[in-house]
Amino acid sequence: MLEATQNTKIDPIFAIIDANRKATAARYPILEMIGRTRDGAPKLHAMQIAHDKAADVEKKATVKMRKIQPTTIAGVAAVTAYFVEYIDHYPDCPWITDPKKWDDPYWFEHALIRNLAAALAKINALPVQ
Repeated sequence: MLEATQNTKIDPIFAIIDANRKATAARYPILEMIGRTRDGAPKLHAMQIAHDKAADVEKKATVKMRKIQPTTIAGVAAVTAYFVEYIDHYPDCPWITDPKKWDDPYWFEHALIRNLAAALAKINALPVQ
């Protein structure tokens, strides 16, 4: 059985992936409910406000996932696998697939790949090209 020591550091990307997964899980049911609600329904406005708040949380979690570099190979693998899972499940997510520059000159995919390349270079102590 493996035991953690004081020197064991948990890769921060796992918490970021979890936060993103939870934020997405909170937003999409609201979006689906909005889609099933007829225009002009009294509760529609409240659902749209709830969706906008949930979308803001999800967008911030997504940006954070792109900016936090994994510190382990397992973390790089996890964020890569999660990104593929996310895109396959939510292919029209605007802050992933739109060319809008939310807070960076690169699209999300480009920035994520750059971030992961830099993380791998640090993990392997190689210079970034």
